Formats: sequence, structure tokens, C-alpha cells
Amino acid sequence: MATAQRAYRYDYDYDYNTFEPEHSRRPDVRVVPGSRTSLSPSITTAAKLAAIVMVVIACVCFVRLSLSSATVATMMDSSTLQTQISQARSEGTSLEMQQTQLTSPTALKAAADEYGMSAPSSVSSINLGPDVVAEDADGNLSLSQTVANVASSQE
Repeated sequence: MATAQRAYRYDYDYDYNTFEPEHSRRPDVRVVPGSRTSLSPSITTAAKLAAIVMVVIACVCFVRLSLSSATVATMMDSSTLQTQISQARSEGTSLEMQQTQLTSPTALKAAADEYGMSAPSSVSSINLGPDVVAEDADGNLSLSQTVANVASSQE
């Protein structure tokens, strides 16, 4: 079984049986009586009040700077939007003018003449009878009903 070994010193004149407490090796500390100089309470209160005022002023300046920055950013966005609105309005006006030019009777006649089109010499119309195709209740085409409709229309 293992046992604890004693640590050996290398200086041969050390006596292991003497024990020196650690506090005896520390240097002596002496307290020198004196008086502490302190500031008057009014000066300390004034310094605290000044520090509080400086913090409040810094907070107000920070808020003002933030609001100014937000205002400038909003103004820049507004300017960009106004430019886009102006461009969209001018493009809309241009498209309205093109539409007016393209749908005028004079422009249509000129385009028809260019393609070799002319007005018809006579006009006729075709009258169609009623539709004979029938549907069932589901909306599907019904062949039997259609055949019945054709037979009844031929009579």
C-alpha cells in the first residue's frame, strides 16, 4: 500500500521539526493615524446633479439625431417616389396619345389601304336558327336530346 512521502529540502541545515507559521514571515504593517479629507456634501450633490443633467442632455441629443436621420431618409424616399410618379404619368400620357392616334378612323383607313383592304361592295347577313345541341342536368352534352332536337327542327 502506498504511503505519503515527506518532501525533502536540499539544504542540509534545515530542521524539519520546527514549524514557522506563515504570518510570521509577512512584514509588519503599521497603521498611521491620520484624517481623511472628504468633499462637502453640497459639492457631491452638485456633481451628481451635473452628471444626471449630462446624461439627460446626451439622451435628448441622441433622440434628436435619430429623428433627423429618419426625416432625411424619408425625404429621400419621397423624392424617389415623386420621380417615379412623374415618369409613370408622362408614360401614361404618351400611351394615351398613341392609343388615340391608332384608333382614329383616319389612321385605321390608312392602315387598311396599306394592306390592300377596301370597303365591301355589298353587305349580307346570315340568320341562324336555335341551337340544337342539348346538355343534361350535370352540364354534359346529351347526344339523345341533341338528336331529338334535330329531328324536331326538321319537321
